[in-house]
Amino acid sequence: MARAAHALQPLHRVLRWVASGLVLPGFFAACGPSASLPRARQLVSGNGGELVRGCEMAGDLLDEAQGRGERLATVRLWIDCLRRAGRLDRAERRLGERAVDGATLYGRALLALARTPAALPRAVKLFAAAGERWPDQGEIPYRLGVVLLADEQPERALPHLRRACKLEPMAACEVALSHALLDGGDVDRALAHVHRMVELQPRPPDLKRGRALIRRLARRRRRVPQSVAAPYRQAMAQLSTHDRPALALSQAKALVADHADVGALYTLLGLAHLRLGNTADGVVALREAIHRDPEDPQPHLYLAVIYQSQGRLEDSAERYRVVLRLDPLQPRAVIGLGEVLRQLKRHREAASVLDRLVALEQGSHRSLRLAARAHLAAGQLEASRRHLVRLLEREPGDYEAHLRLGQILAQLARDDPGRRAELLSQARRHADAARAKRPGDPEVEALQHRLASAP
Repeated sequence: MARAAHALQPLHRVLRWVASGLVLPGFFAACGPSASLPRARQLVSGNGGELVRGCEMAGDLLDEAQGRGERLATVRLWIDCLRRAGRLDRAERRLGERAVDGATLYGRALLALARTPAALPRAVKLFAAAGERWPDQGEIPYRLGVVLLADEQPERALPHLRRACKLEPMAACEVALSHALLDGGDVDRALAHVHRMVELQPRPPDLKRGRALIRRLARRRRRVPQSVAAPYRQAMAQLSTHDRPALALSQAKALVADHADVGALYTLLGLAHLRLGNTADGVVALREAIHRDPEDPQPHLYLAVIYQSQGRLEDSAERYRVVLRLDPLQPRAVIGLGEVLRQLKRHREAASVLDRLVALEQGSHRSLRLAARAHLAAGQLEASRRHLVRLLEREPGDYEAHLRLGQILAQLARDDPGRRAELLSQARRHADAARAKRPGDPEVEALQHRLASAP
């Protein structure tokens, strides 16, 4: 009980994630929530009268929800709303009247935790019973795993999270599993699940928790002794904040002389050399940093950039891949590797890598543009088209997106006689939009001439 009470704040954070739908939204997507459920979520996110109406709407939906996944989502929303409104007694009465099934037991578990974290043992039993009733629902073992993880019981959380991720792979589940594995000391598998998370359409909260794992790992790996930490920070500040690379170099040399086994000091030394134009000395120092601490992604990243600038593309790609093995969420390494693969004419690989950037940056303008170009170079027209459509949703007046979409649609029209008229019509609209942005541009003129002569 004392352990559960100690976990008061973490468990309350979990309950807030539960209610907001940010933890595992995908478990319910396949069930097709009713039109009223999104509205109820919107109301519950408010305060005052909106919150009360949200509670009432969620309560009404308890008997209308279709499918197990939607029923679990509705119960979760309803209980959190009543918790925020201070009306949990209503949940207890209503759940006591309902037939006992997976959703009822799941709701009772959430209700127990909403009342007090000291009810954790009872909640665990209720989650387990709910899972026995509805063994096909990944949400139930996922929620149990997250609660145990928040209570600092990663070993108990692991089997539940593994089961949840197997039942329905979701980014939120993968990142929770990665934290549990890291707590258990399994670094390689933890990173493997962060990689998996990126492939499963992560949402901002998933990426935030993934980056938190990378920071945790970095703290574990950091091997700057306490006695060196202050002068190390001072030397780094001379380099990065005060723009005094010569002074930083002098301080780094002194630190390395006294602490020759600390890899981070060689990275600092290498960066100072690079800022002063001493590329050869910088490379030597960065290699020494890797020798001392091969699990630090920073020297690998700097070497990758140097090799790329020197035209050593295969060596650069190898270093970028090491960075991404150690830090799967490093956008600089993703962009760098994508560019190197493009220079090597390995366009399909580049496109696959840059799709990762789209996930990491949540469909930013930059990521969509780079990925669309890579897919186009690889001849993957449909994939390029999808990225360009998303780009135009963000930036309706983007010249390049209109131009490339016009070109892609013209090509697709040639290859698909059944949809030729429709595709050509779309291509002409994009060509006109591109021409409006840059009248007289040779590429636009060529596209419009091609479309005008199309049958």
